[in-house]
Amino acid sequence: AGPCILTMTTWDDGIGNQNAIDFKKSKFDTTIGTHQEVLDDESLGTIRWYGSDGTNFEQAASIACDVDGDPHTDADGTDMPGRLVFSTSLDTTSSPAERMRITSAGFVGINTTSPDSILDISDSGGGTPGTATVIIQNTDDADLIGLGLYNSSQKWDLCAIVSGSTDYFGIRDATQGLTPFMISEAVGNLGIGGIPSGKINATNLTLSNNEGVALTCYGSKTGGVLT
Repeated sequence: AGPCILTMTTWDDGIGNQNAIDFKKSKFDTTIGTHQEVLDDESLGTIRWYGSDGTNFEQAASIACDVDGDPHTDADGTDMPGRLVFSTSLDTTSSPAERMRITSAGFVGINTTSPDSILDISDSGGGTPGTATVIIQNTDDADLIGLGLYNSSQKWDLCAIVSGSTDYFGIRDATQGLTPFMISEAVGNLGIGGIPSGKINATNLTLSNNEGVALTCYGSKTGGVLT
């Protein structure tokens, strides 16, 4: 037997017309067809995936939609806050556990059921020492912007930089196109205002405060203070 395929095709010149699958739920007292409000945390529907282990169908994953707040609370009484919950089964189980959710506020939580920001990632399993919780990769031998911090007037990037045969971690001013801080791989040389040529390499460095400037220099045999 071949695969079972569900195809939905529409020919329509209306821009807003589209195919849809609707899941609708209402509680009822004694008469089916009458409306009664659903409650916070109530399930509104689930899509589940199963695979055969040679004897039975075992569940591998699911996507569920739940009520995520108190319905019927806005001005016209028509609100229905919802969340999506994505679950998968570990290699040794057939019982999906939640891995990610999108809340009614638009917050995304990975390994947390109570995200309190746009993206909230929790290493709830404790992780493995020396391994990263989040990895951003570029398979090309090119610069990689790992994280951008932007507001309406300024843009900063945390990025991996390739220069010649050396890789650097940089803090980049994307607004000005400059990289004021760079740390080289392995040896950990620090560059301020340019590529580091020694342990600390600063270009046009000025130190000042209200009480004078003190720069202490240490070598293998001597030390001194430059004021």
